[in-house]
Amino acid sequence: MLVTYEGGDRLFVPVDRLDLVQKYGAPGAARAKLDRLGGTGWDRRPPEVKKAVEEMAQDLLRLYARRKAAAGHSFSPDTPWQKELEDAFRTS
Repeated sequence: MLVTYEGGDRLFVPVDRLDLVQKYGAPGAARAKLDRLGGTGWDRRPPEVKKAVEEMAQDLLRLYARRKAAAGHSFSPDTPWQKELEDAFRTS
């Protein structure tokens, strides 16, 4: 498999290592920005990714805190009819 980088650099990936290659699509209609092979683009990625992951974790913590604090509705226990209905789907 041939992977092409910015500037025309090429990387040949052996067929038995194709599991290391993943398709990437930029969000929306934007085209993914290509890096140069051996360039500094990869050096900048870890801090950017770490910051993005930390922001996502904070968003998730806020979301789950709001969910935990929100009033919920308690449903009554299932009836025999409910069990009969569920069992009918399992046997078909």
